[in-house]
Amino acid sequence: MFITPQQSTWNTFENRKAVGDQIEQSCNYMGLPCLRLDKCGGTWLVRESVSVYKTIDGCHTSEEGARQNGYFIERWARLNLHYTTE
Repeated sequence: MFITPQQSTWNTFENRKAVGDQIEQSCNYMGLPCLRLDKCGGTWLVRESVSVYKTIDGCHTSEEGARQNGYFIERWARLNLHYTTE
């Protein structure tokens, strides 16, 4: 499983999309799942541009943002990788 970088105020939409697309292409080639945090997740560029919410500086997640990302990634993995804790 690969995870793309999340949205942040430190890079442009085009750069973030290009990196995400390249990672997703690699995953497709290798037959691996890819979680696009640039398209979903808990950190949103528009919200962070107004005032930091889930980050400490618009890029690096705060404790709450990291916790939210962790829960999101866990839910995504359980649904898409058929993961169980038993």
